[in-house]
Amino acid sequence: MKTKTISLILFSFIFSLFSCEQKSKNNIGTITSKATVIDLSEFKKLVKDNGSVIKDVHFFQLETNEKSLIGNVNKVLATDDNILILDNRSANSVFNFDHFGKYLGKINGQGNGPSEYNFLEDMDLDSDGNLYLLDLRKGDILKFLIDGKFIKKQKFGFMTYKFGVLEKGSYIFDQGTRDNTIFKNDVGLDYKLVIWNPSLQKLNKFLEYTDIYDSPRYPLPNTYNLYRSGNKLNYVKPYEYNIYEPISENEIMSTYHIDFGENKVPKSFYSNYSNAKKAHNLLYDLRKTDYAFNIINIYETSKYLCFNFTAGSSLHWVAVSKKDNSVYVRDLSKMALEDYPFLLLPQAVLNDEFITILTPEAIQYYVDLLGKDKLEETGLSILTEHKLNMNPILIRWSLKDSF
Repeated sequence: MKTKTISLILFSFIFSLFSCEQKSKNNIGTITSKATVIDLSEFKKLVKDNGSVIKDVHFFQLETNEKSLIGNVNKVLATDDNILILDNRSANSVFNFDHFGKYLGKINGQGNGPSEYNFLEDMDLDSDGNLYLLDLRKGDILKFLIDGKFIKKQKFGFMTYKFGVLEKGSYIFDQGTRDNTIFKNDVGLDYKLVIWNPSLQKLNKFLEYTDIYDSPRYPLPNTYNLYRSGNKLNYVKPYEYNIYEPISENEIMSTYHIDFGENKVPKSFYSNYSNAKKAHNLLYDLRKTDYAFNIINIYETSKYLCFNFTAGSSLHWVAVSKKDNSVYVRDLSKMALEDYPFLLLPQAVLNDEFITILTPEAIQYYVDLLGKDKLEETGLSILTEHKLNMNPILIRWSLKDSF
């Protein structure tokens, strides 16, 4: 309770400083819709039992030494030359590797200096490949060159969950699902997204909270709601079915709508969890139904839109062809080893390739589940040769041209 009180006081202080500057330029942003409807109303009939669409799978052991050792993989970003891995739990650092797993260095500057941070919550890239780090405790955004050279620091004033970098010096902040009533001020914490241009001191708010989906009593089903594919960001609200893209500091657009038909969670279902005690069971009870929910890992290439969703107790993966809107669905709990089930949880996009980082714990799980002999027969000796004290394995993979 003491820790929570200190955090509330800290955020209140940050907001009080910031709101004085924003009072006259705090606007409601424009939401437009050109949504492509993705029909998954019959997704159970679309689930493929075999016939992988994965091709060109390449495994690379991330170089392991005392400077490069990763404890947790919290986020992954890719550039034309780099794979960036955020470990904000064990190392509080960003690790930099090339596309073949060679260690290039890291950003690790915990402290109170101009280029230092206290706690890294998130990271993102701009179109020039510059790296931005979100220090949640100090309320700072730090900008670096990809090689770790510090450029500048920018203080922000939002109750944020995650963030992204937009063009023309703007940032987008995800304010999550939480009780914001004690923080009411000119920033406007009754909205899900805030886009802020610090040079213009201009702020726009998007997607007002709704009682049904955004009540703080509901636990968040996933960690990240903003996903970067190259120069594009995608956003999805927890428990909802629209995918949004920030177009400018003044506008976001609904670009995709996932239609699950009768498998969509009805609003009446949430009304059964109107108090905090019952709300803790929401995700548990959803997994006992046939409803589809929790859209995550939204990544795009030039040919495909891909994402995961949960239906009952099973995690599914979807690929949608941009050419003809055809859909490919897999139930990850029913995939054969030859279909590489561990790949279909991508964490980044590099041009037309997907990036998956397979942690030591996940590797050990597959070794124990499938057995060393089976893995080696399938050509996956890189997994059986892996040791728990080694870094994760980098996997780059792509999709066939047609389903």
